[in-house]
Amino acid sequence: MKKINIILIMIYVIFATSCNDNVIEDIDNNMTEYQKENKPRSNKENIYMEQTDHIAMLTRLVWFDKGSSKYILALSKEDAYKMGFTLNEYLSVENYVKTLNQIKVLHK
Repeated sequence: MKKINIILIMIYVIFATSCNDNVIEDIDNNMTEYQKENKPRSNKENIYMEQTDHIAMLTRLVWFDKGSSKYILALSKEDAYKMGFTLNEYLSVENYVKTLNQIKVLHK
């Protein structure tokens, strides 16, 4: 009987020390949308959000053409649609490019 108790205690100690509390839980389920939007994000979350933001992706495709001295969006509507961008996203960046072209900025 003592041998079984010792074995059970050893197994218990092994399991107790090998388990940890690094369980990922979604504790934000009860938060409102406002709270979710305004909670501080970690650096990794910020990088992920920046890399998956369609507007940011399209904005990175805005180039300055020195020949015509204008900003251009280096992507057509058809290509943007094929890549998964919505028409609204494309048009908002296109309007951004038009606004940039209306502003007189000196480029050296």
